[in-house]
Amino acid sequence: LYTSQSLRDKLHLTMAGPGMMRQRYDYLDHSWNPFDDGRCFEYSTIPWDHVAAFTVIAEDLFNRYAIESIREEVFRLQDLFLQKLDRELFEIQYFELKNRSGIISISPKRNTALLLKALSKENIVVTERGGYVRLAPHFYLDDNQLMRAAETFNRLGGH
Repeated sequence: LYTSQSLRDKLHLTMAGPGMMRQRYDYLDHSWNPFDDGRCFEYSTIPWDHVAAFTVIAEDLFNRYAIESIREEVFRLQDLFLQKLDRELFEIQYFELKNRSGIISISPKRNTALLLKALSKENIVVTERGGYVRLAPHFYLDDNQLMRAAETFNRLGGH
């Protein structure tokens, strides 16, 4: 916001993030649509204490487990959850394999706000973006936890 056009013309983007895109937090919109003003350089803001804490956690974690192993376990847990999810109650947002991430995005056929409230009461942590539900199975969860989560989604998704 506070840079001149002549300065912005000399700079080149090296990173991309939600803070710089017009669609902001609509994470399903993968189009390249950055702001024309200084916001095009705002990747996202992270508190430094979070960065320091993450560094310690990441060093401890990645010294123990290869990132490829973590990714494969997360994808396996996602697949398990999705196999159990009732497709008549939820529409799954699939992306090309090269764009697969640790986050599952689904659109419930019922009111998203009601589903989020019901899931919260069941201690299932999800977020909502643009009317769809996002959840991220973590590698340290076990199969039973993901199966119970899918059963809970199915039970609550039909109301």
